[in-house]
Amino acid sequence: AVESRRFGPSLASPSDPLPSGGSGPANLVIDLTGTFARLGTPVLTLEFCGRSTFPAGVAEMLASGRLPELAVRLDGVTVARGRPMLGDRLWLSRSCNDLLAGAISLVAQSVARFSAGELVPIADSPAPILRSGGFVRHYLPFFCRGLIDRAVQKLRLGRRPFYWQVAYRLIDGPGVAETGQLDGTPFTVLPDDGQRFYA
Repeated sequence: AVESRRFGPSLASPSDPLPSGGSGPANLVIDLTGTFARLGTPVLTLEFCGRSTFPAGVAEMLASGRLPELAVRLDGVTVARGRPMLGDRLWLSRSCNDLLAGAISLVAQSVARFSAGELVPIADSPAPILRSGGFVRHYLPFFCRGLIDRAVQKLRLGRRPFYWQVAYRLIDGPGVAETGQLDGTPFTVLPDDGQRFYA
């Protein structure tokens, strides 16, 4: 509830079901529940951190401390793998958004490759040792440690967590792209008060 007020709706929020796409035979079934029984049609499934459902995958990621890993399987054989970057591991809704955005992209790429006849098996990574236990049991200590770390970072004087410098120079003639060299007129650093991002 706190996160939804702070960040708005998440990709993990429930949505209305899509209308049925017709009654003809399907060329491919995309099973996001991990419960579809095969009936002769190829089935594409998605794994989150070695688990067949999203909530179980998130709980596994928090319990093990591993980075997220997605796997797309066609009839049980791995055909795609992804390791999405999580921009903010502290807030669960933000982590879930990053993880689900990566999953959507990976499934879309797999469907496109399937349609083009280019979906081929890839090497399976070693099976991780899966943890057991409830989600809350693993999330609360993780969240509390993260909040304490954030508070310490914010209280540290002179620390700017997301920082880079922007510099420019005027060149009369061929530039860096043409010469491949950074020599020449010195760069002028654009003043930065650290309150915003710009480039």
